[in-house]
Order: sequence, then C-alpha cells, then structure tokens
Amino acid sequence: MTGITTAVTVLSCSLFVAGIIKMLAPSGSSEKILRLVISLFVLLCVVVCFKSIADNVSIEDAAKALEGKASESIDSSVDKNVLKLTGDYLVQYAQSLLQSESISAENIEITVKPDENSVIYISDISIYIDKSKALYESKITELMENEFKVTPKIIVEE
Repeated sequence: MTGITTAVTVLSCSLFVAGIIKMLAPSGSSEKILRLVISLFVLLCVVVCFKSIADNVSIEDAAKALEGKASESIDSSVDKNVLKLTGDYLVQYAQSLLQSESISAENIEITVKPDENSVIYISDISIYIDKSKALYESKITELMENEFKVTPKIIVEE
C-alpha cells in the first residue's frame, strides 16, 4: 500500500506544481509551449507513478490476497459488470488488431464466461464483415486464433 500512497502523493504534488507554474507564467506566444511542457511533465509523472505501483505489486502478494477470498462468492451484479467490461475491452482490442492489418469489421461480439474457479475465459467470438472483405476471412481467423486462442465465427453480411 505504501507504493500507492507514494504514487498518489507524487502525482498530487506534480499537479500542484504544474498548476502554480501555469498561473505564474505570462500569457502570450509562449503559452502554447508552456502548456505542452506542463502536459508532458504531468504525463511523465503519471507514467512514473504507474510504474512505481507496478514494481511494488508482486504476483505472489496478489495471489495470497486472493487466496483468502476464494471461498467468498462474488455478487452476481458485480460479476456481470466485470464480464461485460472484460468483453468490451476484448472487442476494442480485437478491433485495433484488425485495424492494424487494415481490416475493418462491421461488428465484433466477444462472449466471456467464468469457469467453476471464477476465471474468465473467451467462449465465443463473432465477427461480422462486409461482403467486400470476405477475402480476409483466413487472415481474420489467423489473427484471432493467434491472439485469443479461439476460432472466430465469421459472418459475411451483404
């Protein structure tokens, strides 16, 4: 927890200093450059904070923390929200993966489900493509299988 506290303190101080500098700086032609420098400074502070938090959190500590809670049941509404959010993120990732190959999909549906140990897995991927993109079916299948280890259902729309 000390890593998170330190990160929040550093981020708060950096935002405070950035605000003071912006208030004290004269307006004029250098205002845009100053805003850019302050934005980069704040962005760098955020990245450093997240890196600090990531360095302080170990997988073993997280596993020990979860081990005690394994027997507790998760509220079904929270569980559904987690599944929906996970599915949404996976859809965004699949879209960016296809776009990196210059392939556009009309719609992507990814169904995620928990197993008996509450581990989330992808049960189904459906990709809807335009008839003009039907040539990319094998490339789409290859991308999804390599990335998600699931063979997608590709539906060609007319």
